[in-house]
Amino acid sequence: MNWNQVKIVALKEMHEITSSRGTVISTIFFALWFGLLNGQSTIGLTSESLTRQLFYLAPMLGALMGYLLTGTVFSNEKKDGVIETLLCTPLDLRSIWMGKLIGVSVVAYLASLISITFVISLASMSAGVLLVPSAIILVHIVVTVPLFTAAVVGLIGYAQLLLGMKENTVIGIFTFLGLFIGITVVGQLVGGSGSITVLMLLVMFLVAAGMLTFTFYLARFLSKEKVITTIP
Repeated sequence: MNWNQVKIVALKEMHEITSSRGTVISTIFFALWFGLLNGQSTIGLTSESLTRQLFYLAPMLGALMGYLLTGTVFSNEKKDGVIETLLCTPLDLRSIWMGKLIGVSVVAYLASLISITFVISLASMSAGVLLVPSAIILVHIVVTVPLFTAAVVGLIGYAQLLLGMKENTVIGIFTFLGLFIGITVVGQLVGGSGSITVLMLLVMFLVAAGMLTFTFYLARFLSKEKVITTIP
């Protein structure tokens, strides 16, 4: 893997995503919408219960924003034939995949922060005071959530590169429904009593790191032949 190529692709993807007015508007819309969707369940929460809810909600928001943006980069480029052009350049396929992973993950993570901030704001307004999540959840949001987001982007991007459009459509439907239902119900099921412990934080971090490591391992099996044979 050539890290100079990875950097070039990552910067290109971030530039294209942020310079597309339609993508920016839809990303902000979904970030606020999903924040509002869950923010309704934050009425009456305390700082402790809000912390508990964000522990589960933040990674799911990152994953959902990653899923939405991955389609605009991996799948659309495959449908439009852009990936075919990229494969004709000196860029290595794994460098292309990694660059796209990083570019999409950075934007998706920033979008998830908008959702998280919106949820905290709604909870604070309903409580009449500023609710501040505990330091442990802030560490979780800064360290684990970006890892989890990158792992989801990497796995979905990997599938979109190697599988056909029909298979990816089915995977996309189930992925979206799973994340959407998860985000919808998490606010109803979580938020009661109980504290988030360092052990829970560590377990979630190891899960995210393990998923990302597995994603990197899968990248060894990327091949131009498989990508080309699945281009519609």
